[in-house]
Order: sequence, then structure tokens, then C-alpha cells
Amino acid sequence: MVGNGCTNWDVDTTPSLPETLANMQLIPPSMLKAYQEGNCVNYPYDKWKTTGDDTEACDKWFGQMQDLIQDLNIYDLFRWYIPDPD
Repeated sequence: MVGNGCTNWDVDTTPSLPETLANMQLIPPSMLKAYQEGNCVNYPYDKWKTTGDDTEACDKWFGQMQDLIQDLNIYDLFRWYIPDPD
């Protein structure tokens, strides 16, 4: 049994998030296309380091993706998100 199969945060998680979200139809395909065409990649360390042709645009698109999924349980998209009580 694997609780969390992540072995490398810079490879297994955030860089693959935009494509995963698009494949699950959680973001519009046009958003993924713009993100990919800008050569954008976000890394969870280095304070969410962004790389790409236009890092400001990359940050904007990644932020929009985060806004679209903020109320979802990203670990189980088939269950309701229950916020922390505090």
C-alpha cells in the first residue's frame, strides 16, 4: 500500500499539475495550451519558483488554475472538500 507515492516534489507534483487538471477537465484546454506555449513550469520549492518565457504570465495562469481547484479535494476528486474547522 502506498499512502503518498511522491518521491520528488519537483518532478512528481506541481510540474505535472496543469496537464493533470486539463486531463480531468478541471481547467479549460486553452489555459493549458497557453501555459505550455509559454514554456511555464512551477516548482514547489524555492518559494514556488516559476520558469518560462514570461514568468509573470506563467504565475498568472498557475494562479488561475489554483483558483479553479481551490474548493476541490485534490487528493480525491470524487469526494467533497471539507475545510479545516479553524
